[in-house]
Formats: sequence, structure tokens, C-alpha cells
Amino acid sequence: MTRQFAVFILLLLLSSISALGQDAPQGFEWKHFPELGVTVQVPNAWHSHIASAKGTKALQITREKIEAKGFETGLTINLIEPGTDAEMSAAITSMGDYMAKLHDSFTKVVDSRITEMSGVPTWILEGTRTLPDDKARGLYHTRTTVYIFKADRRIYTIIFGAPAALWESDYKFGNVMLNPIKFDAK
Repeated sequence: MTRQFAVFILLLLLSSISALGQDAPQGFEWKHFPELGVTVQVPNAWHSHIASAKGTKALQITREKIEAKGFETGLTINLIEPGTDAEMSAAITSMGDYMAKLHDSFTKVVDSRITEMSGVPTWILEGTRTLPDDKARGLYHTRTTVYIFKADRRIYTIIFGAPAALWESDYKFGNVMLNPIKFDAK
């Protein structure tokens, strides 16, 4: 009986790994955050925190401990879940305004595009700017991606950021974390 139980547990573990489609690279582990409906490859020893405010759920995954003043390097995933089609339409419009203002705030734009893969409209915007609430930090580099799951009424805003001087080395973590993120939304 013990052997059968062990085989059952092993099969269960293997099926959950195959459900993700791939093993996490060395130094990372897959973590599921059901509050936001996402599964992300998280670097070992990084910190995570989930909060809610004004109808938005936010997940932060950072190298540094998360403090009130923020963090230097990390990933933020925001989830908005409008209740009606009209609210969804308004949220998409607001997101467009946000992305336009973000684009205009960059001193250097590296990537700016809108795509639609598998029926999911996606905005990508990457560049360098001074953070409006903390100009003393100097230049900061961010990659922002917005995924719109219309049928599920979910909008994800995913931002990886680091000081511009450290972007090349820090984005090695960000690229793994972002590629891929698994969404429960369809």
C-alpha cells in the first residue's frame, strides 16, 4: 500500500510539472499565485508580496526585501478584473492612456508595439526614464507588458524594472520570469 501511495504522489507531481510545460531553469522555481491567477518562474531567495488596492491586485517579486519606499529590481504583476463589459471597455481605454503617458515619459524607447497572439491583445513598451516619484534614483529601465483577456474580463499589467545601469545584468532574471508567465485566464 505504501508503494502504491508513493507511485501515486510521484505521478501527481510529474503531471503538475508537465502541466507547466517545462521545468524551471536552475536557480528558479515555478510558483503559482492563485490570488492573481498566474504562475511565474521566481528566482530562488527572491521576495514576494501580494496586496490589493482600489480594485487592483498586485504581486511584487523582488531581489530586495519589499519596503514602503519600493524596490530597485523586480517584477510587478497588476490584475484588474472589471465586473461588466462597460467597465472592461473603460479599463482598456484607461490602460491605453496609461501606456501613452508611460511612452511619453521615456527618455529612450527600446520597444513599443501592440500584438494579438491567440486572441489576446498585448501591448509591450520598454524604455528608460526617470521615475516621477523618485528622481534621485536616476535613470530606471522598465519593460511593461499588458495582456487583455476579454472573455475573462482580466487585464494584467506586468512590469520588470531595474536601475538603467544594471539593466543588462538584471534583465537576465527578468527575461526568465517573463518567458513564460502562465495565466489561469483563457
